[in-house]
Amino acid sequence: MHLFRPLGLCLAGMVIHMTAVAANLSDVVQAALQHDPDYLTQMQDYDRVAQDIAIARADLQPSVGLFGQTAHIDQQSGVGGHGKTYEYGIHIDQKLLDFTAWGKLKQAHVAYQQAAYAKALATQNMLYQTAMLYFKVLVSLSEHDAATAHLKALKSQFEQ
Repeated sequence: MHLFRPLGLCLAGMVIHMTAVAANLSDVVQAALQHDPDYLTQMQDYDRVAQDIAIARADLQPSVGLFGQTAHIDQQSGVGGHGKTYEYGIHIDQKLLDFTAWGKLKQAHVAYQQAAYAKALATQNMLYQTAMLYFKVLVSLSEHDAATAHLKALKSQFEQ
């Protein structure tokens, strides 16, 4: 049992003790999941890869286009005189077989599976590390409380 610890550790222990009393392990884990930059980066990568599937699938979907045109006819001679013509239309294009697009979609699905595994691993790793550090803090607080009680007992024996 250590009676004298560095001042910084004692101060940090007191600050952690005040926050640890107010927060349980679930609160600490939630705070860690919301603020850890590595975990948040992994979640953003997962979301980005999920969007890649939609982008790859778009190459296999039909493309639709609308168009419209107005023309003004002004004839000086001949029959018909002048007037306006209107032209509207829809253009639909569907590729029958595009091996490149299918390959991109397949790669996007594989990348999505890898990202899902990486996300699960990052989550489990964050939970494990947070729980281990939380319990280390609790042990340190217990040791600090025991050392403080021991120091008080020694002071009271010395004063008698």
